[in-house]
Amino acid sequence: MSTEIKIIEKSLNYVSFLQKGNEPRSHKEALNCLVAFLKAIEKLSRNKERYTIKVGIETPEGKKDVELLENCGFVLHHLYPVILSSPDLNKIEKYFEVTTKFLESIYVSDISKTYIIDFENKNFKELIEESFLISSQGLSAINARIKLCGTGLSSSNDEIFGDENSIRNVFSTYISKALAIFVSKGQFMQAGDFLNELLEAANSSIERSVLVNTIVSHNASYNLRSRAELNELIDEYEEVISDDDLEYLKITVNSEPGGVQVHGFSFGNGTLSKTSTKGKNVVTLIRFSIPSACCNTDQQVINIDERLEIVLSPVSAFWADPMFKIMSGWNIANMGWSHYCDVEPEEGRNYTHILIAIRELYIPDVELNETGYTNIDFSEKEALIGRTYYPHKEFVVQTLLENLIELQKHIEIDRKDININMFSNYFVQHIDEMTGENIHHKLYAITNPDSYSKTLTRFIERLNSVNLNDRFIDIRELILATKIETEKSLKEFVYRCVDLFVKHNIENHGGYKYLWKNDKTGKQVPCREPESQPYIFSHLRAIFDFMGIQISREVESSNGEIDFLVSFTNSQNKLLRLCVELKLAHADKVEEGLTKQLPAYMRGERCKHGIYLVLWYKCELFERPTKYDTLSDLEAQLNKINANKNIFSLIIDCTKPLAPSKLR
Repeated sequence: MSTEIKIIEKSLNYVSFLQKGNEPRSHKEALNCLVAFLKAIEKLSRNKERYTIKVGIETPEGKKDVELLENCGFVLHHLYPVILSSPDLNKIEKYFEVTTKFLESIYVSDISKTYIIDFENKNFKELIEESFLISSQGLSAINARIKLCGTGLSSSNDEIFGDENSIRNVFSTYISKALAIFVSKGQFMQAGDFLNELLEAANSSIERSVLVNTIVSHNASYNLRSRAELNELIDEYEEVISDDDLEYLKITVNSEPGGVQVHGFSFGNGTLSKTSTKGKNVVTLIRFSIPSACCNTDQQVINIDERLEIVLSPVSAFWADPMFKIMSGWNIANMGWSHYCDVEPEEGRNYTHILIAIRELYIPDVELNETGYTNIDFSEKEALIGRTYYPHKEFVVQTLLENLIELQKHIEIDRKDININMFSNYFVQHIDEMTGENIHHKLYAITNPDSYSKTLTRFIERLNSVNLNDRFIDIRELILATKIETEKSLKEFVYRCVDLFVKHNIENHGGYKYLWKNDKTGKQVPCREPESQPYIFSHLRAIFDFMGIQISREVESSNGEIDFLVSFTNSQNKLLRLCVELKLAHADKVEEGLTKQLPAYMRGERCKHGIYLVLWYKCELFERPTKYDTLSDLEAQLNKINANKNIFSLIIDCTKPLAPSKLR
């Protein structure tokens, strides 16, 4: 008897044990049984001509023989209610690993695969959907489920998969969860490519319809593709899109921003009442983000007193901001939530997310009753101040002002920075401190008088840049050609980005002008290194912000400051790092920057790869470096002395190019 047959018998005995009303004897027992059972079924299914496993089961119609290799739903039916009764990440990882392989197997029957999906949605739908986001195997797990749904949608007459509407709903959910994984990492452009690949492989009209809707919504929300591209996509798949969806998509793509004024938007969830808070240690949390930079890279906690504490967290990209994550999938007035976020990092500096924790039920805007609450009327106060009154914001401003000295130890903030308009969006949450239960939460958005106009300006700038510039087409092609999974591939990608979007702009589109300045005598001279960094940073960040790549300026490392530190989390949740050093070609030790300085920074950051950028200025306006006559001479020397194959060097010509008419 094979090992797999013994495992099947053991699994059946365990099912019999559960049928008698027994509980699992340990929190891992049922999951271990499922893992072993699915592996055995998959292996035996590879040789169905040799193996047959029939089991007699009781059904409403009487006893029935079931071939387990064709239909293992009987065993799964009894295991699923108990396999994740006390979930943790290790269990989830183990579960995703075995079920993904099971779903991907070409030998396992479709009906057995459908039971996996059915029982997931029946027993722990919410848990599974949340786990997709936190598991290192989340995306591969979703992919396997998406493919099974695709099989079902292209086999509409097969009763195994159920009705099309049900499959469509499950398919749509998986697509949205896959999208959420990319967005949570800031990989907006990779998300677009993921959806495009699914669309190309789709075999059914329902798949295509769902994917086109998602692609248009995603790209329109973040302004990743031009109107022309999106309209072309809609036209191409018009036949598979319903009339209502078609009208909605065209409005989404073609409507002009600013048609609707939005102010004071709020959204709440949960029950806030005397009953829901009775007998609980309620803690009130107020969250918001401000432009002030954190002095530290780690979270800082300021304990004010027994009742109050302030938590400061540095944020380096809008997609990592908790205020973005709260509503990342929302569109308001046809503009994605990212455009409503209060602050963006500037020139490589982070900003700060603040959490104020109040160890009591703080409700300055409502009065509770037994079943709910009524809003307090602030109309008289609003008439006096000439704007909507937000008592939570008033409390925040007072708290920050009272604790300014302590705050200044951790963030760069002055008294003049603290006012009612310092942030527009905030999130209020009431939780039970003992159990962690969320009692009620509410988002307040677009609360400042100028919030909407600022959002509209930001949206239009981004929209225009996409519609008028083909660099985003270039970057999408680059993404398709580069899968960033190692530090080496990160280096190659960043190198190509510098070449395409920095070097090319400087040398061919007048970017050199931003790297020269006038000295005290009015003579044109090259900018210093720190003055050149913002230009390079801004061009790279415009791309990196939508790819989940973080770039920071002048990071302390090995008794110095590396000019740019680039980091990225790959599909296995491994953090990849890359050092980029910038040097002027006329610097005294331009060679040592490559052979000593950059390698030292790489050791300090524990990364194996680096990029060495050199800015060349020698021309009739500037005679240095005297050591090298031409850019090619310096390039040859750097290549000669570079003994580290993991370091790429690139020289950018910052001199004014000759007009084509003057070329000989």
